[in-house]
Amino acid sequence: MTGEPQPEPRDVSPPPPSPPPAADVPPLALAGLLIAVIVGLLLVIALIFGLGPFAPPTDISPTPTTVVQQPPSPAPTDRPTSPPPTGPAPTEPTPALPTPAPTPSPSPVPLPTDAASLLGRIPEEVRRTCAAQRGTSPVVAFATCTPVDGTLVVVYSLYASAAEMHDVYDRLVAMSAEIERDTGSCARPTTWPAEGEYTVGEEGRPGGRLLCISADDGASITWTDDLLNILSVATSREMNFQRLWLFWQTESGPY
Repeated sequence: MTGEPQPEPRDVSPPPPSPPPAADVPPLALAGLLIAVIVGLLLVIALIFGLGPFAPPTDISPTPTTVVQQPPSPAPTDRPTSPPPTGPAPTEPTPALPTPAPTPSPSPVPLPTDAASLLGRIPEEVRRTCAAQRGTSPVVAFATCTPVDGTLVVVYSLYASAAEMHDVYDRLVAMSAEIERDTGSCARPTTWPAEGEYTVGEEGRPGGRLLCISADDGASITWTDDLLNILSVATSREMNFQRLWLFWQTESGPY
């Protein structure tokens, strides 16, 4: 076809592909990413140079170790220890004292033969009040008695011989110059001092000699027993002449 103009040929091959359009990033996300990068960079720098939390400690003190000490064991005692009392301290009982063994009563010491013999010559009523013992030469033994409720004191002395007994009696008579032998009567105190012989029994057997005197400190009767060789002295501190004379007559002995 020659009359009409022919259109120019067109290139109908597909056009080259276009690059994909860039995605739209939100501004806030971009800012957060930037901050994260900066923080990470700072951490790496701090780690490398030992800064901030990565700095080495300047004073490392060792952690104290607590040592638990065991209490010392108590020293052993004779008895277990008890906890301290909370109330008043108890009073320990006083230990009972041992009961002493009874002391045996001493056995009575037997009297010397002479002292026992002398006591046997004294009337029983008077003997109960007597204490006898061995004498010193020329006295063999003597006994001191307190008859008549203790109002009289009587001393009986046993001699080895009549001569020794009379020698002592004579000296007692000589002690008072106003006494003369065979004068006065002991039965009548108003005649004292008196001295003379006396007899025993209804038959009037000679018994010995008798001396009766009075003084400021009392009245006394001294007599000898020529058969037993006993010289006796009875004294009344109360100056009771009649009671003293009655005692000599009826109670004194010796027998």
